[in-house]
Amino acid sequence: MTDVRLGLPPLAGGAVRLAKLVGASAAQGLLLGAQPMTPAQALKRGLIDEIVRREDLLDAARREKLERLAQATDALRDRFGFSKIQFGGSMTKFIAAPVRGID
Repeated sequence: MTDVRLGLPPLAGGAVRLAKLVGASAAQGLLLGAQPMTPAQALKRGLIDEIVRREDLLDAARREKLERLAQATDALRDRFGFSKIQFGGSMTKFIAAPVRGID
C-alpha cells in the first residue's frame, strides 16, 4: 500500500479489506513491512486473482466482468425469482416474472 510507505494510515477501508482477504496476521505484516512485491508474490499470497500480459489485459477484464455478471444474475434469479434479466446500455432491467416453484 503506497500510503503506508509514505507514513500515512491506509484509508478508504484498505486495511480492513486486506485483513479479510489474507487474514489479520498476514495483513499486519504487509502493512507494517510496506515492502513492494512482484506480481508472482502477490498471486501466491492471494492478493490478486491472476497475472495477464499487457496485451491480454482488456480481454481478461471483459472475461472477469462477464463472470461476475453471470454470478450476480444467478443470485438475483435465485433470491427474487426473476426468470429473465436483461442487461444493456447503461440500464439494467429486471423483469419480475417469478420462476415457477419459487414462492
